[in-house]
Amino acid sequence: MRGWILSHLEDSPSIALLLEACRAGGHLVDLVHPKDCVVRLGDNRPPTAASTDIVPDIVVTRLGSTAPGYALAVRALESPALFASIAPPALSGHGTRYG
Repeated sequence: MRGWILSHLEDSPSIALLLEACRAGGHLVDLVHPKDCVVRLGDNRPPTAASTDIVPDIVVTRLGSTAPGYALAVRALESPALFASIAPPALSGHGTRYG
């Protein structure tokens, strides 16, 4: 499976472990910062990112309440063909500065 770990936490040890585990399982995965996402609204083409050549089948979000503004990137990535691990309303809902 091809995927992204979508996170602004580039130096997080848990992100490094998650990337390592995915790759050990034979998956093609890269860390993508939400700022690097390129989404063409109204277009059926899959999302891309400036930091990777991987076109994702799955996006695992590791954002949490420390970056609720980036939930908009997850909303833009949502489509019937792409699975996001955490529903965007959970990212922008209760317990955040923006919820």
